Amino acid sequence: MKKHTLLLLALSFCAFKIQSQNLLLDREQHTDLAERLQVMYPSDKASSSALRMSSATSVIDQGFENYMALSKGDRHKFKDLVNQYNFPKEITDPLDTLYRWQKPLLKYFYESPHHFLSIDVPSFNLRANPIVLVEGGNVTNYEPTIFQNTRGAEIYGYIDNKVYFFSRVLENQQQFLPWFGNYIINYNTIPQQGFYKSYNSSVLGGLHGYDFLNAQAYVGVPISKSISVELGHGRHFIGNGIRSLLLSDFSNNYFYLKFNTRVWKLHYQNIFAELNTVSANQLPDDLLLNKKYMASHYLSFRPRKNFEVGVFESVIFASKPV
Repeated sequence: MKKHTLLLLALSFCAFKIQSQNLLLDREQHTDLAERLQVMYPSDKASSSALRMSSATSVIDQGFENYMALSKGDRHKFKDLVNQYNFPKEITDPLDTLYRWQKPLLKYFYESPHHFLSIDVPSFNLRANPIVLVEGGNVTNYEPTIFQNTRGAEIYGYIDNKVYFFSRVLENQQQFLPWFGNYIINYNTIPQQGFYKSYNSSVLGGLHGYDFLNAQAYVGVPISKSISVELGHGRHFIGNGIRSLLLSDFSNNYFYLKFNTRVWKLHYQNIFAELNTVSANQLPDDLLLNKKYMASHYLSFRPRKNFEVGVFESVIFASKPV
């Protein structure tokens, strides 16, 4: 497949150096680096490997401690991670991994090269970024043009150094690769997405695909030094590898309440969620989707830095007898 990127402007959200167990890496390249660091330089501070919820603060500390031993590629990824998660302006960086703060555009925008809008006042911090991704290409012996047109925005921040929040909304028009398109036709669903409809461009004739919206958000607060609670709409992953037999992120976003507990050598996570039984595209007209509910629990024990054992338990039940 020949693929040509026309425009790529995906300014990522940042986190802040507050309660370390709450600030989670959201970019694939950053979570991959976190896993590599834990394999090469095991740490007691790292989250359970099965939960894919690496703390930004602990990964940054781990990276600085072992910076001189990192490969050139890992140093580049680590520098990007540090700048995405935005230390305070006055930090002294002996390893020179930080981009310096610059003169803002129109007084308020891009004070930091990584963030469209940065607000730092007592008891309140906010980062806001636009997201635009336009790309296209062609596949041999396949007539439709493969393309993606995504626009959106995200905000992230915290209040009083305790309450943290995140929201991202993406509007998409997209045509997928042949094998992916066949999956959509067979199952009437787009993996990791909800309702969708067909799309035909009014500007570029012959350009057609799918139109869908994706929205994620959460708000959370640490209720003690070791326990945090989070309420949101999104996805979770429990297990190891690309897919998991325990809990995969292949589904659409769902409403959830999550508790995280870190004490001693134990990491315990509870997720209570409301799920849809089928895709909205599988029902005619505007019928309400049937609901089902999930209670999921994962407990891990790490007696040594490089050894971990976990226990998973989950219950899923319908809202009414079937």
